[in-house]
Amino acid sequence: MGRQLALVHISDQCTLLSSVYYNVLITLSLLILFTTQASIGYLQSIQDFGEDDSMDILRPYLTHHGPVHRTHRETRSCQSVKYGNVTHSKFAANINVPLTLPLIEANHMLKEVGEYSWQKRQTYIHHQIVNNPLSTFSVLEPGHPGTCQNGTGERFTVVASAQRKQCLVAANAGFFNTATGQCLGNIVSDGVLLQDSGGVQNVHFGLTRDGFIYTGYLSELDLLYQDFTQLVGGVIWLLRDGASYVDESIKIECPDTEETGTLERFVSVVSARTAVGHDSNGRIHMVQVDGKTDQYGVNLHEFAALLLDLGLVNAINLDGGGSATTVVNGTLVNYPSDHCVNSTYNCERKVSTILCVHEPKCSAEDCSGHGSCDMGICQCRGHWAGTACDILSCPNQCSGHGSCTEGGCRCEPGWDGGECSQACQTGWYGVNCSVPCVCENGGSCQPADGMCQCLPGYTGKYCQNECPFGYYGQGCSKLCFCDQSCSCDHVTGSCNASIPKGDYYKVAHCIAKLEIKRLHLVPDTEQQYNLCIISVICVTVLATASLLLNVFLTYLLVRSRQTHKIQLRRRAKLAVKKALQRTAKYANTDNDDEDEDDFQLKISNFKMEKEVEEVVDEEDEGAKTGSGEEEEDLFLAPKKKSGR
Repeated sequence: MGRQLALVHISDQCTLLSSVYYNVLITLSLLILFTTQASIGYLQSIQDFGEDDSMDILRPYLTHHGPVHRTHRETRSCQSVKYGNVTHSKFAANINVPLTLPLIEANHMLKEVGEYSWQKRQTYIHHQIVNNPLSTFSVLEPGHPGTCQNGTGERFTVVASAQRKQCLVAANAGFFNTATGQCLGNIVSDGVLLQDSGGVQNVHFGLTRDGFIYTGYLSELDLLYQDFTQLVGGVIWLLRDGASYVDESIKIECPDTEETGTLERFVSVVSARTAVGHDSNGRIHMVQVDGKTDQYGVNLHEFAALLLDLGLVNAINLDGGGSATTVVNGTLVNYPSDHCVNSTYNCERKVSTILCVHEPKCSAEDCSGHGSCDMGICQCRGHWAGTACDILSCPNQCSGHGSCTEGGCRCEPGWDGGECSQACQTGWYGVNCSVPCVCENGGSCQPADGMCQCLPGYTGKYCQNECPFGYYGQGCSKLCFCDQSCSCDHVTGSCNASIPKGDYYKVAHCIAKLEIKRLHLVPDTEQQYNLCIISVICVTVLATASLLLNVFLTYLLVRSRQTHKIQLRRRAKLAVKKALQRTAKYANTDNDDEDEDDFQLKISNFKMEKEVEEVVDEEDEGAKTGSGEEEEDLFLAPKKKSGR
């Protein structure tokens, strides 16, 4: 009996131990299953990204980006009543004319974070302040234009993308699909809409054309009507109007209210982080915290508190983890968490869009080819002026005597000086008054073309000749009035001047003409008279020949018409005669009606003869009144006419 009780007791103990053992196994199995499910997102992200576990992947969503089933109306209903229906914040950006220097204030610091004493840790922070955001802040596609639009999923490092616009400071920005590399969220770069997310309710940060900084959630209409110049999307609105907005943002941006584990982990895990926002002065702040997921860095609650300490009013969280990158003057300055090919070192990751702070653009990118752009202002060469170096400007507009060039005034011939206001000095002419005059006998030359202006009494291209015989004065335009000699002084016109040897014949000829005029003598016109008579005779001969030719041609025309008429009548009579013979032949076959037939035959013959004569007369009349062309045909081919 005792042995049986012992056996039963031992059996009960074994049963109890087995039960406990099985419960422990079941509990461990459930724990392993839960841990596996909790880790599947991280492992899947690594596989999708195509990298090994050396990549620091920090994803807010597992299967898709953003709360795809949430509308903008639902976003309004999720937020606090104090915001009403407004799902964004607009703040006037800092505007400085002239620009505030320096363009960027770059700071690096070590700062202690952590709410409780056992959470306290040192964090390395990179902080940049953009003083002139409207003219120096841009959102750029990775690498080169079109990479977010063409769907290729190309990604580039921040250092490589920053070279495109020579960014002074650059940082990673928007999220991307880790499987395809495609850019995510709404993207506007330098006023060009590159990508429309279709109303996905993730927080966005941007600049508008009317000078405001925009932070918040967008409807599809907002994307069109806000007129953005720069826009990039993030995940989690960190600060709203000077207070942490992380918890409210989780409710809005979670993909499914029943499955918030992944987004909550994204918010609460410590990692490297990147944010962009603005302060109360309208300056943009770019902040990046070094870290590595699950090891060191900050979570988003701590990040929001850090941004408040730095003076930000609104801020959003951008891509983090191994994507977090800060570049200053083309050099990587932070400590990325992804391993290089040589795992001893860490390297920056190829990412999607970037934030770029650059020098201001000039109104014309190349200053119209007439200058260089310096801090948004065209420094024009030579005499080019204007905001785009597209206007030539010379002092006093070259006084109206020249044209303005890049090198200054180009004076017209005859003018000199920096403003083309000085006429050439006596004895000089031409471009820049550089050609000496060659005028003789005291003549002066035109400043423009060097043409000589002669003194009275001289003429010629170079004023080398005295006035010709019989003329004097300015331009040798006045006639001498000397009764006895026809000659006068070539300068004054005085009749007491001596006669040069070469003018003796001219003097004699002039005196002879004056004597003929005085005596009213008739000049010899025999040669002209003979020429006139010969001309009249030639004209008469030609007129006579033309008249005879016309008479002969008229005779031939009349003769041709008469011949044609005679031939026509002969043919008509022959035709009548043949007709009478045929009629007489048939008439002989009926003797009883002979008398009556003879009478009818005579009548018919008479009518036929009359008709023949009328036809001939009509044709003759038509020949007389016909056109010139018909007469020519009748003259040249009468047989053809008569045969019609």
